[in-house]
Amino acid sequence: MNLLLFFVAWLLIPILTLVNFRTVKKQNGTSNGYFLSTAKSIDIWAKMEFRTLWRTYIFQQDWDYLKNYDWYCQETLSSLLGKCEADKKLTTKGKGLLSRWFYGESLVRLLNRLDKNHCENSINQEVGNWIDPRTKSNGILKYLKLK
Repeated sequence: MNLLLFFVAWLLIPILTLVNFRTVKKQNGTSNGYFLSTAKSIDIWAKMEFRTLWRTYIFQQDWDYLKNYDWYCQETLSSLLGKCEADKKLTTKGKGLLSRWFYGESLVRLLNRLDKNHCENSINQEVGNWIDPRTKSNGILKYLKLK
């Protein structure tokens, strides 16, 4: 039964996305930002849903930031990858079935090829207690310094 629900959910996603897109465009007169908003939602969902995969293949095991990380927070995977890249804690080679191409640096390289500096530009300083190694501060401290 669970597997059936899983497949029904995946079947409904593209159908409902297209119907919702048309509805948004009709009601608002524009669809600007629709797909970016959807991509961000998927980014947050994928971060949470595949957290074991990310910890195994993408993030180095000794990355302190993940010790008490709330995987259910609204941070995107892209933001988390940007923080990991800044901390130099991305995996540099793959392992297991995905060893040839699936590791931290390759994923960030792919995203950055699609959108220049994607992960770095996606960093959300207001989520988590991350200290930016480039500025030696977190988002709150950086904000207070500007005041």
